[in-house]
Amino acid sequence: MEDSAARVWALQELRENIVRFLPPNDVACTIRLLDKAAARCFEKYTTVRLSMPSPPREYAWRWGSPTAMRSLTLEQQRKLLCMTARTGCLSNLQTAFAAVRCGLSTEVMEAAASGGNVEACAWLKQRGAPWGSALAAAAEGSHHTVCWWLLDCGCPLEDSALRAATRAGYTGLLELLIRQRRAADAAPESYYVGLRLQAAAQGCDLPTFQQLHRAFLGPSLPAAGSQPPQPPPVMPLDGFARNLVAAAASSHTPDWAAKVEWLEKEGYPPTSAACCRVASRPDALARLTWLRGRGYPVDSATVVEAARAGNLDALVYLLQEAKVRPSQAASSAAVRRGDLAMLRALHLHGCQVDLDMVTAAAYGGHLHVVEWLLETLGEGPRAQLSTIVAESAAYSGNVRLLARLRELGCPMDAHTFNAAAEAGCEVALEWLVEHGCPMGIAGKPYVNAYDNRDRATLRALRRLGVPWCQLGATFTRCLEGAIDLPCLRWLLEEGCPVDWHSALALARRRRAEEGMAEVLTWLEETWRQQRWGRLRKRWTPGGLAARMAGLAAELAWWPCRSQLGH
Repeated sequence: MEDSAARVWALQELRENIVRFLPPNDVACTIRLLDKAAARCFEKYTTVRLSMPSPPREYAWRWGSPTAMRSLTLEQQRKLLCMTARTGCLSNLQTAFAAVRCGLSTEVMEAAASGGNVEACAWLKQRGAPWGSALAAAAEGSHHTVCWWLLDCGCPLEDSALRAATRAGYTGLLELLIRQRRAADAAPESYYVGLRLQAAAQGCDLPTFQQLHRAFLGPSLPAAGSQPPQPPPVMPLDGFARNLVAAAASSHTPDWAAKVEWLEKEGYPPTSAACCRVASRPDALARLTWLRGRGYPVDSATVVEAARAGNLDALVYLLQEAKVRPSQAASSAAVRRGDLAMLRALHLHGCQVDLDMVTAAAYGGHLHVVEWLLETLGEGPRAQLSTIVAESAAYSGNVRLLARLRELGCPMDAHTFNAAAEAGCEVALEWLVEHGCPMGIAGKPYVNAYDNRDRATLRALRRLGVPWCQLGATFTRCLEGAIDLPCLRWLLEEGCPVDWHSALALARRRRAEEGMAEVLTWLEETWRQQRWGRLRKRWTPGGLAARMAGLAAELAWWPCRSQLGH
């Protein structure tokens, strides 16, 4: 039987048909590892995409171990949590949540809502995840079931949700949200008319859009070349016309061009807003070419949108064919993305590079961009590398980048170490200690880790021998931030010095804040215990005898004071 199965699996065509029905990550994590033939057959499946569902067992093997997060910053851990939540796999989400050192933020709930998974949203809410803009995220993806669930659970309906449904072009969902919103406030009807028309331009076919356009703005249409229909009273004419044409131009329906042509016949003017909107689409190049052929202007804002979206073909077209002069904002967007090809194209067409870009690239951990920028800047600016660049690199947690900067002579100081502690990357902290980076003497790394409620980094700092302020300022500064009694207990247990007068006074001032009353009670009790312990030690028989001996010695030497002129 096993031999028969092996012979069947040996058929390449059959293997490919089976794999066609599997998620790509399943192929990369399991099928490719079956044998050498499978590895050769599916050699393109070598990368696991965290934005896609992964096999739970393999996911747990990679991310569920106690040391899995040591090389990740807190920001990277948040991204991992968000990307996992977006896939909708509850098992993987539970694994990630147990492993990361960051709390549940609004971004995690929004990611789960954007993935359309009610079960993941419910699990997150049970663990205290805030709503944030979850309804807007679900609306933009047209997840009706998630939207209903969020509304039933009390998620607030804000304008962002209406705008998200409008951008997505789902008129049915928009109507649902409008009905819900009307029951809560008294916004003018004209406000909703503008949203409805933009949603129709974005998501409806041409006949439906024409029908809605006439229904909302009246049957009498202006002649070609005249002014467009009057917008709702609360919307300026320019803004209404610009947004409507832009919505049609960026529509995801096949007849998007026909909708734009019809709006032109109705008197709507060509504006750069349409080109800006389409610059972020995957087919931006084709749409920009078509729009420019009809007289739609492009400007530097269009280039910025293409850079933000990573549309290199569209960017090159705007620079070479449309002759748009790019702004520094486009270069900044490329640097933040770590997109070196895009940055080179912008530099070739006049965008200047400077040390601020090096700092921004270092903050993102983009080693290849930092190296190219420094090579382009030359020896002079390279010699001006400051601790600010090192501090930004430490925030990224990229040890290879820190090592490269050290080779280039970039200075590192206590601010660099503080940044690594705030980022929460244990591997970066260990590297900095190994290479002699100053830690400071005020205990600021502990304060940064405490503010993030990052106990793993607190333990790492202690293990690495990072000092805290011997006058008690470290504990007091922690007490000024977040209220986290377990972390405060840990600091005291590890021997962190406490200025009891300052700590108690601060806790009493913040007594009314949630959780501070419990902290104050603990501080007062701990202070009394320590004070009583010192008194008992002072007045034990041994302690009393020592004090009497000291007093006798003092009396014996008293006559000498007069000899010294006292």
